[in-house]
Amino acid sequence: PDPGVSPHIPPPPAEQGVTTPFPIQAGTIAAALEGRDICGRAPTGSGKTLAFGIPLVSRVAKAKPSKPRALVLAPTRELAAQIERALTPLAATRQRKVAALYGGLGFGGQLSALRKGADIVVPTPGALHFVGAATFEALSGNPVTTDVWSDVPEVAHVRIGQNADLVA
Repeated sequence: PDPGVSPHIPPPPAEQGVTTPFPIQAGTIAAALEGRDICGRAPTGSGKTLAFGIPLVSRVAKAKPSKPRALVLAPTRELAAQIERALTPLAATRQRKVAALYGGLGFGGQLSALRKGADIVVPTPGALHFVGAATFEALSGNPVTTDVWSDVPEVAHVRIGQNADLVA
């Protein structure tokens, strides 16, 4: 059945070997497109990024400068960059922009993308904390409509520390 994905978002090219949704995608995309809260758990390489990314891109409203509409929290800069790379072509089909925020690079270019109107922001916890203190004052009262926590146990460990109690 058609899960209601925006017609602007093309299916993955058949040459990538993807002809049907992965189980995590089949089990979550329709519910996420309806705006329902979802919690998915699947191994690395199982299609989780597209499981949340397709509905996210389909539903996210256009942002104003310095006021993103969606936040995808990633535990590491590598995962933040990977999510940004995966979502950018999807977002472009709807004239939406994605920006990752993470340490290890100067924040100048990353903050510039935020100020120019990134619709979806993919920060690490440390970058969110730093940028929040330095720049996100403009975001107070901003209606971020969607938030995604990618790899929740790892995000909690990075941000909260080893004493985090999680229900998995």
